[in-house]
Amino acid sequence: MKTNVIKTICPNCGETDNDEIITYTLIDSIMTTTNKCPKCGHIWTNHYGLYYLGYDNFDLDGLPIRY
Repeated sequence: MKTNVIKTICPNCGETDNDEIITYTLIDSIMTTTNKCPKCGHIWTNHYGLYYLGYDNFDLDGLPIRY
């Protein structure tokens, strides 16, 4: 699994990584979150696209299998 670190920034006051997720929905491959900034009370919506990145084969020891 590959992940990226995503910083959330309040579009109103610029507060970083201190938001509260009020609601979230996942429909097909789109996730939507409604966020609230605890500093200024601003509410906004983020949209994320989820996509398949492929796969890797591993043996029982967790090592990649090379063909």
